[in-house]
Amino acid sequence: MKRKLWFYILTIVSLLVLLMIILLGFSLANAKLELSHSGVHQRLLMPVGTGAYMAIRNYAGSGDQAFIPGYLDGPVVRRQGEDKWTASWYCEDRVYTQEGRGAKLDITCAGKQHQFPLGPAIAATQTQNELPARLVVLSDIEGNLTFLDAALKKMEIVDDQGNWRFANNQIIFVGDSVDRGRDTYAVLWRIYALSQQAHAAGGKVHMLLGNHEQYLLLGKLKSAHPEHVYSAQQLGGYTNIYASDTIIGDWLRKQTVIAKFGNVLFAHGGINPAFVQHTNSVEDINQTMWDYWQGKSTGKLSFDIVMAQTGVSRYRGYFSASSTDSPSAKTEDVRKVLKAFNASHIVVGHTIVDKISFLHDKGVIAVDVNDDQSAKELLVFEAGQPNIVSIDVPRNINAEKAGAKKIRPFNVAESADRSVLWSLIKASYLQSKVPSPY
Repeated sequence: MKRKLWFYILTIVSLLVLLMIILLGFSLANAKLELSHSGVHQRLLMPVGTGAYMAIRNYAGSGDQAFIPGYLDGPVVRRQGEDKWTASWYCEDRVYTQEGRGAKLDITCAGKQHQFPLGPAIAATQTQNELPARLVVLSDIEGNLTFLDAALKKMEIVDDQGNWRFANNQIIFVGDSVDRGRDTYAVLWRIYALSQQAHAAGGKVHMLLGNHEQYLLLGKLKSAHPEHVYSAQQLGGYTNIYASDTIIGDWLRKQTVIAKFGNVLFAHGGINPAFVQHTNSVEDINQTMWDYWQGKSTGKLSFDIVMAQTGVSRYRGYFSASSTDSPSAKTEDVRKVLKAFNASHIVVGHTIVDKISFLHDKGVIAVDVNDDQSAKELLVFEAGQPNIVSIDVPRNINAEKAGAKKIRPFNVAESADRSVLWSLIKASYLQSKVPSPY
């Protein structure tokens, strides 16, 4: 009797597996491939019903003889001794390499000149005794170089050539300068170059890591632009171009996740009130981040304070529409945080707001206006006071999202498309192996 039961069970399971294989084969036989207008594979579209498709993102960085007009990605620069370096970059449809010496790299791509300073990175600042006379706050740039350059010029931080003209004043990027936009590497080089120019003029550029900088360094591609993933693949792979032996990768790993100037705290997500009983030290929180990038043991609690869903990079509890992972904090909870850190305000990004907002009796200042419907404004501290400045510089996010796409049939009988399928499966598997919680 038992043998018959097992026989029936195995027969049913076998039939179900066979049915799934048949359905998968049918789906692949009728699948389509979505490409950017430049020929980069974006998604595999699998039919799941009449006119309905399941979209599978392509993390493999493949394409159909892709040509991306005017696009420069990189350069990926690695130091070789005191002043010698090697560089590689992607321009439009191919990779270029160069070896050299000195403190700068000049590149011509698509008829346009680019210069990159290769001097030593300026050390990150954790704390400062007082706020500078003028401090401009930028947040959630997300690879949008066009917006960044326009905002810097509008605020007279740079001149018409993009060079620092902000004297001994300072700017701070409150996380998520990367991802989503195609120009992630260009934004990072822009901030790197500005930090050197500012330092020479007596000013300062501060760079906080948000959750997307952490995604980037860990190789999590969930929000990376497909064309950036493609060019990164041509340059040796996404994790390779941000490795710790590159100028940009090394510099990023040395940045902070929290900073304090005078009585003002800055963190991308915020400080969870539940954590203040365990730490009230900016230095300790940043040290945990640095230890993590160096592969040192941090301990679960220290790790959670920095990188977990409710850590300083991802916390959303200051907002009423917070997620279940970040229960809404009350004003008294915010006061507890501020008291523990001897602060009057905490400036946060990460959660989009309609306009720069003062929350919880002005204890929280929310500055993430990275949305086409949000107000075009920035936060500026002048003589110790926070002020909202209108800049009338659009983000134009939806314009990029609405970029032209191409759809072509996916032919599993063709070896090229089978290679695409295999690389997609492999890349998706590797993404699933990125360390928790990312």
